[in-house]
Amino acid sequence: MSDTTELFNLFKTERSMVSLKPKIKNNSNWGTFKDSLRAPVHSWFPYPAGFSYKAVEHAIQKFSINQFDVVYDPFCGSGTTNIVANQLGINSIGVEAHPFIYLVVKTKMYSSYDYNIIFDGLKKIENISRQIVISQEELTREFPELVLKCFSGKTLGSLYSLREAMKKVNFSEVYANFFNLALTCILRPAANVGTGWPYIAPNKKKNGGEKNISELFKKMVFKMCADIQLMKQKRAVDAWYRIYRG
Repeated sequence: MSDTTELFNLFKTERSMVSLKPKIKNNSNWGTFKDSLRAPVHSWFPYPAGFSYKAVEHAIQKFSINQFDVVYDPFCGSGTTNIVANQLGINSIGVEAHPFIYLVVKTKMYSSYDYNIIFDGLKKIENISRQIVISQEELTREFPELVLKCFSGKTLGSLYSLREAMKKVNFSEVYANFFNLALTCILRPAANVGTGWPYIAPNKKKNGGEKNISELFKKMVFKMCADIQLMKQKRAVDAWYRIYRG
């Protein structure tokens, strides 16, 4: 199956699963990230301090915010408010102090990706990662004890190989951030122990065998591409946005 076919199939699945129209009958989850876990782009990075995108949609509708207004979120986190505003064609400004979360929201907000660069980059990462081998002793020196408890040697070695392979590909900042976020997003499902929200339980082992890290990473990249395409198709009109690191 070609990359394009896989992307299209994933895109169809996402489109059938999620509706971006406000549903205000049940607002019990608005103060949590639960609704956003199944929403395109919002779901890329489960943020423990996040809230439902539906709450933002409802607030914009309730206060009659329109395309001539500017939405400002001084603590934008992973970008829920800004993403919703952008989808509705409303200009927005977001500020985030945490350096990693700032990169997360920048990556989630950007949508002018060239899929050819992404797919070509993915192939390069896969090819280079196969040539990178790290011993258990080297892993022990590279990672702290808590990380070593959360991943098996094989899994951690595969994650390490992908990380180092990405460094060897000459990506621009935009694409480097994209692939780094994709790798970050698979850490939770790749872990061999219980992963809470946002906590981990290193003494609680997961059932099941080893995950195929390469396939997990590839699937995440395809999902991100499909989400971007879906959001573009559903976007009301173009709007500008600014994300600042506070």
